[in-house]
Amino acid sequence: MTVAILGAGISGLAVGRALQEKGIDVELLEASDEPGGLCRTEIRDGYVMDHSGGHIVFSRHERAMQYYHDLFADEPMVRSDRKTRILFKGRYIPYPFENGIGELSAEDRLACLKGILEAAVARSNGAVKPQNFRDWIRWHVGSGIADLFMNPYNQKIWELDDLSEMGISWVDGRIPEAPISDIVRAALGETTVGYGHQAIFYYPLRGGFQAITDRIAKHLDGKIQLNTPVTDVQRVGNRCQINGKLYDSVISTIPMTELVKLVQNLDSGTQESASGLGYISLACFLFGIDGSDVQDLSWIYLPHANQGGANRVTYLSNYSPNNAPHGKGSVMAEVTYRGKLNVDQAYIDTLRKHLAKEGLYREENVTIEMFRHNRFAYIHYSQDFVERRQRAIDGFEAMGIYPLGRFGRYNYYNTDMCILEALDMADRVAENLGASAG
Repeated sequence: MTVAILGAGISGLAVGRALQEKGIDVELLEASDEPGGLCRTEIRDGYVMDHSGGHIVFSRHERAMQYYHDLFADEPMVRSDRKTRILFKGRYIPYPFENGIGELSAEDRLACLKGILEAAVARSNGAVKPQNFRDWIRWHVGSGIADLFMNPYNQKIWELDDLSEMGISWVDGRIPEAPISDIVRAALGETTVGYGHQAIFYYPLRGGFQAITDRIAKHLDGKIQLNTPVTDVQRVGNRCQINGKLYDSVISTIPMTELVKLVQNLDSGTQESASGLGYISLACFLFGIDGSDVQDLSWIYLPHANQGGANRVTYLSNYSPNNAPHGKGSVMAEVTYRGKLNVDQAYIDTLRKHLAKEGLYREENVTIEMFRHNRFAYIHYSQDFVERRQRAIDGFEAMGIYPLGRFGRYNYYNTDMCILEALDMADRVAENLGASAG
């Protein structure tokens, strides 16, 4: 029995390793010249740049954390306390915003507290949960936090003027939810901590975030075919043919919007559903800076348009002592976009100046500039997303193709959930192959 795995990002690698450990032969077909997908890292002149933003290792799930720690049993990851802030009107507000409102001006603090109490009363009186994101924000946190932070930040990161275009199927677990008692205490000046499961995180000591996928890939030596784009997928009897070769089963981490272009004889309903799934792209920029300019912070949110194009910046050199040369530091900026973003030196210059103006470093100390585009970075949650996604998955699985991963299955997962989903998929495919063999 041989399983073809399309793509060698973290989902493809994790499912490949798990299947191999079950005694099933696997072949991973990867279009790029290196495995890792969205977890890839570039190292230049001693500066480490993760291609798709400031990744960290954390999870609510013990099984996922054990998986990570087992990978790095010989060289434990760096443990860090999360120190995140929102740069708001010149003030560093603790994140999540609700837990940091005590740091706001008296006027803004009052607006936030008034709004969240009004929203809580409305919900207790039966206010129905809205199904679009714009109205859900006000229903959830009230007008004060909505107007001051949630609306501008989400308009920036999702590249949408009208947040009502988005559904809310993704918000649970993604948007921190602080108890009202914590918010009131914060407004009165008492420190409260939100998003507790992310209060401590880890990061590889060497090699950037790609060290994770590199270590998984070592278990698949000889099974990964690089520079091998998938050009043709079709069902042949009870098997699948990929690039002219037959396999007993296929797992695809290729974005469903792209996979639909490759599968022959796919029904029109699946074609329409998969083709209409949306995504947001991400450009990441790394600036090498002097070590004296590095703040003792993990990352900072920039919610307002006048702060420049970046919605978040990460002091990546704080994640590992090996992420920048001795005496130097690094800051990574993330810019989301839809369609195409033209990045030339003028764009980089403007971004660099904006970040310096916000006080993140002294511009004259910048030593290196790096950037990377990521076409598929975030999922666009349209109003019909849940139904559209499920129709697409059902259609591919009816063809014997199992979608997997953030864009392979259109699940908005961090790496921990990608790993857990991959382990579950390995169980499922192995069971199905056993039934077929029987």
